[in-house]
Amino acid sequence: MDYRLRSYIIYFGILLFCYLMAWWADKWNNKKFIFWIALALSLLSGLRNKTVGIDTANYYKMFDLIQKEIKYLNFISFL
Repeated sequence: MDYRLRSYIIYFGILLFCYLMAWWADKWNNKKFIFWIALALSLLSGLRNKTVGIDTANYYKMFDLIQKEIKYLNFISFL
């Protein structure tokens, strides 16, 4: 299966899921469905490959630097 077709299926599925959750939240006046919408959208944007987007590589570099700095500071505070 072509990767673009797979992406369209995933995005359409998330769109349909969010639409149904919003409809149910409105119909039953239940805010728990809003949590599932936020979770689905967060997972969709957070669990992507590092080659997606133009700034993802910079985020990886930034988090690696932060992680190295924290390890260094923990080592220094241990001494």
